[in-house]
Amino acid sequence: MQNIFSCQRCGTKNKFGIKSCKSCGMEFQYSCPQCRFPVKGGDIVCGRCGNRLSWPAGTEGSTGQITVNTQKQNKRSWLGPLLGLIIVLLLGSVGAYIVIKLYEKPGPAAIVTNMPATNTKEEVVPADTTPPVISDIQVTSISSDSVVISWVTDELSTSQVIWNAKNGTTNTTQNKEAMVQKHSVELTGLKIKTVFYFKVRSMNQSGHETVSEQKTFDTGKQTGVISVAIAKSSMIIEEKPPLTGVRTYVCGLVENTGELPVEIANIEVTIKITVPGTMGTSEVLALFDPYPTAINPGETHKFYAVVPNNTNPDYKVSARVLDQ
Repeated sequence: MQNIFSCQRCGTKNKFGIKSCKSCGMEFQYSCPQCRFPVKGGDIVCGRCGNRLSWPAGTEGSTGQITVNTQKQNKRSWLGPLLGLIIVLLLGSVGAYIVIKLYEKPGPAAIVTNMPATNTKEEVVPADTTPPVISDIQVTSISSDSVVISWVTDELSTSQVIWNAKNGTTNTTQNKEAMVQKHSVELTGLKIKTVFYFKVRSMNQSGHETVSEQKTFDTGKQTGVISVAIAKSSMIIEEKPPLTGVRTYVCGLVENTGELPVEIANIEVTIKITVPGTMGTSEVLALFDPYPTAINPGETHKFYAVVPNNTNPDYKVSARVLDQ
């Protein structure tokens, strides 16, 4: 084999073993001398049989190992398409299309990635058409003027209480918009010894509300004792000059001996007076200092009564909580 050969496209003389024509750039194709498998200039071994290839070092003459295929370079063999056609015809029923290209530069392998199917169907959440269910209504922390009402719902909802005394004005607490399942509302400013009627109301996030059945509580049935008494050794007689003359005052202290605060307006102190040398007995109601307006447990509050004469009277004093 000669070390120089002509390019079949442009006729330029090229050295045996180069990859492409130095003039037109056409790629050359060589054949392995052992198995005739196509190789490229500069390859070290045959890609099919593994034969070690030897290229001339620029000298004239043939090496006897590498041959140039100038008639078939860069052309497809008729055998490849024929085989591909036969296979396609044989496997066409299953849709397999195999194209065999012989004597061509292999391309990159196709990468197949198994991707999960995308579910474009949106999940539909059913609308909430039912109101919350109210249960476990409790009345706790009862005092002389306040209570705490609590309840539970089966879903997140608001909190509100509707209440009134018998034959009284209906009142509604401010709606607590916080969405909770455990509810608690305090009622204040209640009248002592009074029966109250109430309902609880809750609304869920969909705007559906539930109002409970009517229930009652009684501020006269608190846990704890309401009682008052005249403080020991607190009674005195005072002589105070009014605008004219002299008046006698019977004064003392009333003490809260119970467990709950008592409003002054709900305390009555009665003084029975017997004037010496007479058979008659008079009864008067004591007056109170205006402040404070309530007596806490264990505390005292001053009261007084004016005796209609300036003679030291005999007296009996009693105290009680009204309506009790």
